[in-house]
Parts: sequence; structure tokens; C-alpha cells
Amino acid sequence: MELLQLEMENIMTIVQITSMFKRGLGQNEKLLKNIENMNKRDEIRAHREELKRLWFSLDHSKTPVRKEIIVDLRYLDNKHWPNHGYVQILSDGPDGYSSFSTHQENPLQYAKDRMKEKHDGIRDLSKYKLVIKR
Repeated sequence: MELLQLEMENIMTIVQITSMFKRGLGQNEKLLKNIENMNKRDEIRAHREELKRLWFSLDHSKTPVRKEIIVDLRYLDNKHWPNHGYVQILSDGPDGYSSFSTHQENPLQYAKDRMKEKHDGIRDLSKYKLVIKR
């Protein structure tokens, strides 16, 4: 809460400086535009911080476990990158959310090879569900 208060005080200071420039105390229009843009960024940053706090305060203990390797084959016929596609390794549940995405030649073979590795040091990929998008 203190961080939000500090952000709001900073925004008020910027608004006061901006109003001084608008009254004619400053002649540099470029500086005025930078200050106005900084004001907008600070408002967005304060809003994002509040959303982040809200997200981390939610109870995720009942989130269903989802472990998938998603292979996107919709781009195999691309004339610039033939036989290329996207692979995403996704894990979601009470322990948290994790996502890894990569662009590969022969994406289906890449996914199968990763599943054969069993354990990659972080997770056991052989237990993940293989999902193919066409």
C-alpha cells in the first residue's frame, strides 16, 4: 500500500510540474511532452502493480493441473519456412504456471524427442499430454 501511495505522490508531482509548463513557465515543448508521457507511464505502472498484487493474493490451490506439449502444425506449408512449426510446453496447477515456446523444424518430431527424454532436470515430460493443432 505504501508503494501505491508513493506512486500517487509521484504522479501528483508530475501533474503539478506539467501544469506549471502549461501556464508558460517553461518554453520547451519537447520536455513538456516527455513529462506528460512519463505521467501516463506512471499511471499504467501503478495499475499494473495493483493487478499483480491482486493476482498473487488469489487462492490458486484449487487450480486444476494441466501439463501439455502443444504442437502447432498450422504453418507447415509456409513457403518461407517449410516444415517448421511451433512447440509449447505448458504446465499449470497449484504449484504455479510455466510456459516454454519454441519454433522448430519438424515440430512433431521435436516434441516426441523431448517426451522421450523423460526428465529434463525440471519436470518429467513423459507424463505430459501431447496436443496437436492443425
